[in-house]
Amino acid sequence: MPLKAEFSVPNRRGLFKATNGVYSLAPASEDHQPPLIEALEEVLNFDAPAPFDSAAGVLAYLRSRR
Repeated sequence: MPLKAEFSVPNRRGLFKATNGVYSLAPASEDHQPPLIEALEEVLNFDAPAPFDSAAGVLAYLRSRR
C-alpha cells in the first residue's frame, strides 16, 4: 500500500537554518506516485553506498527481492 506524508507542521527555511516539519504517513491512492522502478529513471544523483549508488544497482536489488 503506498503511503504519503501529511504535514501538520510544514518545513521552514530561514536565513541561517532550516527546521523539519512534523508529518504522519497516511494511505495514498494507487496513482499518487509512479512505482519506484519507473521513478528511478528520473533520479540524477545517488548518494548512497553500493549497491544503491546507481539506478542499475537499485534496480538489481529490487529485482532480486521479488
